Amino acid sequence: MGLQFTFLLLLLIKPYIRTLAEEERYYDCQDVYDSGQTTNGVYTIWPQGSTRPFQVDCEMKNGNGWTIIQRRMNGVVDFDRSFLDYADGFGDINGEYWLGNDNIFFLTNGNGREYELRVDLTDWKANNGYAIYSGFRIQDSFNRYRLWLKSFVGGPAGDSMSINNGTQFSTFDQDNDDVINADYGNSRGQVIGTLIEQLL
Repeated sequence: MGLQFTFLLLLLIKPYIRTLAEEERYYDCQDVYDSGQTTNGVYTIWPQGSTRPFQVDCEMKNGNGWTIIQRRMNGVVDFDRSFLDYADGFGDINGEYWLGNDNIFFLTNGNGREYELRVDLTDWKANNGYAIYSGFRIQDSFNRYRLWLKSFVGGPAGDSMSINNGTQFSTFDQDNDDVINADYGNSRGQVIGTLIEQLL
């Protein structure tokens, strides 16, 4: 078994009144869960502001619906991708995948809600760890999907993402992280590496 990690989003309750026209659609996995769908699986959501619905993998646990925005398990999918690939999303929603920065933007900004990010890690020896952050959101493509986190909430994997608060998303074809003499995407790639090291 290889190294695995999953990014999950949890809705933090913030009241929002829907219009009647919006009653039929789910904005996120928490809406799916609240509708009585308590089984893990792939569901269609349509966040406010998005021009189209899209599929997400929902993990239902502890009374919450988590939206999985990234899953890596066995290296079948190449994550060394272009900025455009990360914007659109890639992979297999039933396996390894990235939901897409555009989808994550609409999910974390369009619903009038505040989200929590949970990073779950499993190493080759099946040791598990996680880190939780409040107030997770990213900005749009014009702002190069800048990352915003309110605070580190806790978890045995420790805090390795707060240092990236306010940084832009980077790939091999768009180095936006403002780190001089560093590899592209250093801000995000280094976070994952540090989380893994802390877990081991």
